[in-house]
Amino acid sequence: MREELARGLEVGDWKLDISRAELRCPAHTRHLEPRQLALLVHLAERAGQIVDKGELLDAVWCGAVVEEVAVPRCISELRKAMGDDARKPTYIQTEPRRGYRLIADVRPLIADVTSPVPGDSHDRPLLLLMAAFLVTTAVLTVLRWLVRER
Repeated sequence: MREELARGLEVGDWKLDISRAELRCPAHTRHLEPRQLALLVHLAERAGQIVDKGELLDAVWCGAVVEEVAVPRCISELRKAMGDDARKPTYIQTEPRRGYRLIADVRPLIADVTSPVPGDSHDRPLLLLMAAFLVTTAVLTVLRWLVRER
């Protein structure tokens, strides 16, 4: 799962870009806070399994002293970002007195043409300029060769 995280994950209808801490679906892009991102990634690594609050505190808060409500609060914020309903969950299910379970399908993120690629918006003008230069050079070389042949 760790090597898949480098590319990101699909969680239900959402695409999780870990490097940008963004959740994307066709209609929305949501920025995640570091703890929300860490929480979602941890749940995704254990998709379908119940993860108790203690494990989430250790994994996401790394031993920091926090109030007991930190996990439910972060779960609530994550649900809000994903448009999930705690009463009829699509993504994160609460298991009373036991913990939380990510119930959405989790798959490695497969890059497609519509997904932004890191650096893509900055690289495109440079690539176009390089392509134009190469085409111009090729045309001038052919013209020069044709003029010499006459």
